[in-house]
Amino acid sequence: MPPKKPYPAPPASRRLSSRAAFTLVELLVVIAIIGILAGITIPTVSRVRKSAHRATCTSNLRQIGVALLVYANENKSEFPSGGNWDTQIAPHVGIAENQQNRFWPLFFCPMDNRDRAGGRPRSYFASARPEITSGLGVFSKWANGAPTGPSTRLEQLTRPSHTILVSEYFTDTWGLANTQFSKANAYLDAPPWLAKPEKQPRLADGSYYHGSGHNYLFGDGHVACLPFEKLQPSPGINPWRAFD
Repeated sequence: MPPKKPYPAPPASRRLSSRAAFTLVELLVVIAIIGILAGITIPTVSRVRKSAHRATCTSNLRQIGVALLVYANENKSEFPSGGNWDTQIAPHVGIAENQQNRFWPLFFCPMDNRDRAGGRPRSYFASARPEITSGLGVFSKWANGAPTGPSTRLEQLTRPSHTILVSEYFTDTWGLANTQFSKANAYLDAPPWLAKPEKQPRLADGSYYHGSGHNYLFGDGHVACLPFEKLQPSPGINPWRAFD
């Protein structure tokens, strides 16, 4: 008995099989649409990520501000010394003594991508070296492993909302790798240029962490993201001064 011949495919099936592949034009259209969507989505995702990082940094500084005020309230209204202010407030942010040689996310901005020679990375420095005659900073001087002068007292901040306590790091102005963040002592003492920041063009080079500026913690606990030009002293107000 001769084998039966297969029935021919119905017309609809033939039409489907003939349309199973994309034409070149259709493929190019799909690729173009994907490219357009990627061009819209990627910048949006980048902006959202940067916004989240800035919010994290702001939260870090606010928590540091609370810890500084708690420390001052427990130490006769004095702020910690400039050379190791971070370790002195560590217990107030939940960092145990046996963790003080480790990485502390609270003291690190997610947008900080500077290379370090070693040690515990920090994104923030204290406004240090107070002198009543010139009003430089809030935290005490620090030299040879010990404070060389008293820290500012809370009541001496006559303009707390205009006085910087802690700032994001600008640049290695001492010319030494990882100077402010040394593994040996984790110094965060104020570098020399805090004395007259308005005369330091390197601080105004536009290389900000957050696009339009750096984050600053002020004496009343608020945090502001400002370009360096906004921090230039004006008559009656110098944001780098502890005393007015």
